Amino acid sequence: MSIQQKATQIKWSDLKGRAVVHITDAKRVGSVDDFALDPQTREIVGLKFKPGVFSAEQIVPVAAIQGIGADAVTLRLDAEADNAHAEELLKKAPVLTQVLNNGVVTEGGKLVGNISNVMLSLQPLEIVGYEVSEGGIFSKKHAFTVTPQVRYGDKLVIIPDSLLDVFTES
Repeated sequence: MSIQQKATQIKWSDLKGRAVVHITDAKRVGSVDDFALDPQTREIVGLKFKPGVFSAEQIVPVAAIQGIGADAVTLRLDAEADNAHAEELLKKAPVLTQVLNNGVVTEGGKLVGNISNVMLSLQPLEIVGYEVSEGGIFSKKHAFTVTPQVRYGDKLVIIPDSLLDVFTES
């Protein structure tokens, strides 16, 4: 059984910087830098990767991802023309790292903390939860799952008060 079959979820912090490999010509093309998100639904729509320290970031649609393993993310890029068009659209999309450090507030007005990490499902590739840090030296970390009631602003995420009851300490 492969790692890909065993792991169904991964933290963003464990995925960032992982090697990106083009599966067709078995060539390392960069490292994971970010994910592009749909601005309305916050669904993952693209993968951003950096070929090198001084190279411009590249982006591919999420459909180009062949697999996410313990050591690398593999890509299958067959239609370069389609990828060029998708790349232009994806460059304007918000990114996952813009969600990090956003404040989390309940509908009732209680400040819960700041988003410190994102939980991702691998099949399908999507955001399934957030890790929230209360702040301070001995900061507690909590997690909550994404529900349709979670709302996103520029610097805040609003969650239903009921999610406080299901917070789990990580």
